[in-house]
Amino acid sequence: MKYSFLILFLFTSLVFATGQSNIRFKRLTTEEGEDIVGVQKFFKDSHGYIWMGSSAFDLLRFDGRNFRRYGQPQLQTDYFKSIRAWLIFEDLKKNLWIGTDAGALMRYDEKLDRFQVVNDSSTSIKSLLFCQVEDTNGNFWIGSLGGGLIRYHPETKEFTHFKAEANNSETLPDNFITGLVLDSSGLLWISTTGGLCSYNLQTNQFERHLLTNNNSKDTYRYRVIRSMTLSTDNKLYLSTYGGLQIFDLATRASKHLIHNDAEPNSLGHNSLFQVVENPDSTFWIASYGGGLIHYNPSTNKFTSTVKDESNTESISSNNVFTVYLDSEGLLWAGTDDNTISVFNTKAKKFHIVTSKSNIPYGISSGWVHDLFQENDSILWLGLNGNGLNRLNLNTGVAEKFMNNPKDAFSLGHNAVMAIDQDKQKRIWVGLAGGGLNRLDPNTNKFTRFESGEKIQLIIMRFRLCWLTRTI
Repeated sequence: MKYSFLILFLFTSLVFATGQSNIRFKRLTTEEGEDIVGVQKFFKDSHGYIWMGSSAFDLLRFDGRNFRRYGQPQLQTDYFKSIRAWLIFEDLKKNLWIGTDAGALMRYDEKLDRFQVVNDSSTSIKSLLFCQVEDTNGNFWIGSLGGGLIRYHPETKEFTHFKAEANNSETLPDNFITGLVLDSSGLLWISTTGGLCSYNLQTNQFERHLLTNNNSKDTYRYRVIRSMTLSTDNKLYLSTYGGLQIFDLATRASKHLIHNDAEPNSLGHNSLFQVVENPDSTFWIASYGGGLIHYNPSTNKFTSTVKDESNTESISSNNVFTVYLDSEGLLWAGTDDNTISVFNTKAKKFHIVTSKSNIPYGISSGWVHDLFQENDSILWLGLNGNGLNRLNLNTGVAEKFMNNPKDAFSLGHNAVMAIDQDKQKRIWVGLAGGGLNRLDPNTNKFTRFESGEKIQLIIMRFRLCWLTRTI
């Protein structure tokens, strides 16, 4: 199953008990003593280097111990005045590329240790480069936010631009592209804020695919796509502002499913966020206002799991922003009431993970921005204001890591925005105002790479997090 989605809100919330760790940190800065500020993008290349796009440092490469900064001498051109890297990727030949917020596309020359711009004023779309996919012929397809679609071939150096045109159905439906997916036949699927379309690489033709609208009161929400999931049965599940769209790639037919008060088995709510597929080919859907929704395509029935005040094992809130299904069949649901609900899909029972003042060893209080499951027993929780928690799911005991202003070796900042793990089993933590921290599990100590601004975008492995920027 493949995913391509723009998460408009990822502020899942969770309540925990306050606490502080005695673990000490080593604080690191640049050679000039500067903090590492404004990281927007995070990418690990095939050599093991960690690349970071920064609003203040332009582009950074981290080798595990030292930073290498790529600034104006290595990046800036006469035409592109802004060089903030928002798109970092490797092609199928393992060449490293970056795309910037001003529309510059640059290729890394490993021998010269510098980036070469491949477009200019005549070929740039002057918009933020956001997503990318490479076809079997080596063409790059790059989606932008506002500038439409780009096709670029690194060998021929040819650029082709595709933009939406009013009253022309053979163009993109919108210039804000939220996802790109190549299906098994090589057809390119493009989700936008104005609808869905495909592009035939053989005939060079766009085809808009009209999405069915079963809501007479809805004039546009049904086609504003929030997330796009390619299911195992070759269908696109599109979560929108106005219900669930299921697009069959074989028949090219769209089915629009919405809430209907007269039908108890209809969609519980029309405002949808994420969709995840079960191993049994059913789906879990996060909704705002309708709780957690389960959909069975074989029966075309929805089952809504909503908060039950009389049942302590029910979901904690009806406003669900994110869902995550782990390998053991546990469904993690992040809600707006500062709680995470864990649903055992096999036992059909919810477990509420929350803060209690009379349980000091429990989780800390605060809104959760990120979750990372290390294994079947350990869950890491990143909080907005109360640091990092390492929760033992078997014992319920949470180990807490907090910032101490008097201790230069403590956690860099209490607002944790992103968590992940590398091949050495070290935990990496992205912070709002504290840069990047790394936890060594052998010594249980952190190394701090400090920042002065909130991390905006982090990609590690295949997870995408959209975060707002604070100056």
